[in-house]
Parts: sequence; C-alpha cells; structure tokens
Amino acid sequence: MNQGSKKLSTQAIVLIGFLTIQYVLGMAVNLFVQFPEGVQGSQLWKFAWTQTLLTVHISIGVLLVLGALVFVVRSFRNKDRMWIIFSCTGLIAIVTAGVSGALFMEGQNDAYSYSMSIAFFVAVVAYGWGLYASRKTT
Repeated sequence: MNQGSKKLSTQAIVLIGFLTIQYVLGMAVNLFVQFPEGVQGSQLWKFAWTQTLLTVHISIGVLLVLGALVFVVRSFRNKDRMWIIFSCTGLIAIVTAGVSGALFMEGQNDAYSYSMSIAFFVAVVAYGWGLYASRKTT
C-alpha cells in the first residue's frame, strides 16, 4: 500500500470512529431529549441549541460533512479510483443524514430519523468496504 493510500485508509478509520460517536449521540438524543409539543421550525431549532447532547450531535454532523468532503478531495488528488468511489458514496450518505436531521428538526417526522440511521449505515459500509478493498490491493 503506498503512502497516499495509507493516509486515505487512516482518514476512513477516523471517519468511521466519528460516525460511531455520532450514532451513539443520536441514540442518546432520541432517548433523553424531550422535544416540546406543538412547536415547529425555528422554535425547535432554538430549543435544539439549549440541549447539550443535541448541540454536540449537530456539531459533529457538521464536522463529518467537512471531513467527508476533505476525504473526497484527497481521494481525487491521490488519483485513487477505489477511494474516489467509496469517499463519494460516504459523502453522499453523510450529507443525506444531515439533510434528514435538519428536516427532522423542522417537523419531528420519524421517517427522517430513520433516514438518518440508514444513511449512517451506508457511510460506514462505504468506508469499511474501502478499507477492506484497500487491504486486498496491497
């Protein structure tokens, strides 16, 4: 495995770690944060920023989008076709999870919460499969 591929593999491991933390935080929010009844939109966003678990969950989500975007750029710069495919898949999944989370905040529709969990799974599988495939090419 060349040095560029090794660095990409390391970044995939870091992203999987942060995705795992994000998932655990999301479960904690789901279990321990009680959203106010009868409010929507901006009122829910104001509420969100008063909840430590939710604030950390949102913040890590933003960092995950940035990390996934950097990963895509690094994959293209390294001209690593395999990582380009897996990093783009991971980025799309993470952005999908973020959009689903934002939509969930607006109206508390459980389908968006479910969509976040599926997108998490797709991102982890993409990065994990990339790690598996990168080890087979050495």
